Amino acid sequence: MNVLENYKNLHHLSLSAKDTYIELWDVSFSAKKVLNYLAVSNNFILSLSLSLSLSVFIV
Repeated sequence: MNVLENYKNLHHLSLSAKDTYIELWDVSFSAKKVLNYLAVSNNFILSLSLSLSLSVFIV
């Protein structure tokens, strides 16, 4: 009986650890998406300002 209870406790612990890992992975994935979005928009702003300054320089 004691061994069975220990096994149940271990199983419960591993399940909660798995849930925690999945939540952490979700958080890091959304952070990665935000960083990618920021990088893309930053590149867009950079190219936009570059083309604006080039057009001002040409005119």
